[in-house]
Amino acid sequence: QNLPNEEYLEIYNRGTEAFDLANWTISNGTTIGSLPSIVIQPGEYIILSPPGTSTQFAGFGTVINPSPWTSLVNSGDNLGLRSADGTLIDSVSYLRTWYQDGEKDDGGFSLELINPENLSCPDIGNWGASNASNGGTPGTVNSIFSSATDVTAPQLGSAIVIGADTIEVCFDEVMDEGSLAVLSNYSLDQGIGSPVSAIPKGPDFTCVQLVFDTPLAIGTPYELTVNGVTDCIGNTLNNEVVNIVRGRQPQPFEIVITELLPDPDANSGLPNAEFVEIFNRTQEILNLSNLSLTDGNASSPLGEQIIFPGEHMIICSLFDVESFDAFGRVIPLTSFPSLNNATDSIQLIGQFGNPIDFVFYSDTWYGDPNGTGNGVTLERIDPDFINCNNSGNWRASVDPKGGTPGSVNSVDGTFTDDMPPSITEIAIISPSEILLRFNEPMEAGPLLMEENFSVTPDLGQPFRAVANTTDNTSVLLSFNDDLSENVNYELSYANLADCSGNALDGQETLGIP
Repeated sequence: QNLPNEEYLEIYNRGTEAFDLANWTISNGTTIGSLPSIVIQPGEYIILSPPGTSTQFAGFGTVINPSPWTSLVNSGDNLGLRSADGTLIDSVSYLRTWYQDGEKDDGGFSLELINPENLSCPDIGNWGASNASNGGTPGTVNSIFSSATDVTAPQLGSAIVIGADTIEVCFDEVMDEGSLAVLSNYSLDQGIGSPVSAIPKGPDFTCVQLVFDTPLAIGTPYELTVNGVTDCIGNTLNNEVVNIVRGRQPQPFEIVITELLPDPDANSGLPNAEFVEIFNRTQEILNLSNLSLTDGNASSPLGEQIIFPGEHMIICSLFDVESFDAFGRVIPLTSFPSLNNATDSIQLIGQFGNPIDFVFYSDTWYGDPNGTGNGVTLERIDPDFINCNNSGNWRASVDPKGGTPGSVNSVDGTFTDDMPPSITEIAIISPSEILLRFNEPMEAGPLLMEENFSVTPDLGQPFRAVANTTDNTSVLLSFNDDLSENVNYELSYANLADCSGNALDGQETLGIP
């Protein structure tokens, strides 16, 4: 039996007494829904669904309809169940990330409680996506139910330098807040010792921030020993050592964008999700903490990460991380900039908006007459050909999977541009304005120099030259005087160059009929 296309909640009586739910409420802090009079027996499940949906859920178990209905926000919400006298019986603050499944969190699957008897740990570690074939188990035991006792010690998940004197340590499960705050549970080598503060990060306490009284040297490897911290059940982690290093801030084009998937396809060998790949061209460890990915409309910070020399990293939506984990290290973004299929810009920028790398791509770059990727990525040929948005340095992946996220590109090689640029169009926008279009991105500086252009007879140099701000493939020239009809003019241009440095000088004839 398939689930109805309706929201629902399920409550369970884990006690030994029956309760009349008359005048109990379910609320998200905004809407308070009142429950009708019905007795929930020990061990019984009751389904809560919107008014008018009882028939749709009747085959699953006992159904009641709180009024008004408390709508469930997809991204996350806070729900509270209270008795008639206002006592908080239970609450949950769920998030979409609790699914831990990039496909199930798109809809049609419920979030299920694993162990209703486990009340000592925060909710995040006790919920997950339903494994039921129809998407959920309303009115009956949850598909992921387990009464097993956790006897496994926690493990270190990551340790990242997030400041000159600060390390963030994360674990693979929910931890005991008190044990995370004990300074003697941590020790950094090379004479630094224990931190001066340890700040557990709620609400799930899977991470702690450690602050030391000595700044860490850039590029120097350290060993951090963690001993004596416990998970929320009480299992202890003993003497685990993790290597850490503080990376330096990257300069422009030390990290470059090397692969894009604007047009994912479920039938390809790649995850059905957009991604951007970046590559560290240097021989040093670089810090990503001040970098953001932007499409010009919205920016999303990369977070506290380092990238190793020669490493490729995958940037994707937070909800697609699991799909890309097998391909390499992943940077999850809570707001991944959408990649338009036909044409778009994607930029890696620094703390103050300074460009680190940029790509202004088009679907013509695939070399496909249909102008589509169909699950195939765009790959950069030469990561060392920089500061030039040249379409010749990009092409469709030839990997059988459709792309190479997290590894060397299938089209990796050397690219050089020794062809001079050319003017593809001269358009008279108005009697005093001339637009020049070029066949490739130009060096911005010369385009902005009015003395590089001249029109004879009479007009002379423009008083203003404005290049387009995306990829410098056009320049608008404005003159003090107007072009006259039926006069042949000669436009001269000099000292121009494409972004590879190939020179362009010449003359063109133009006029107004």
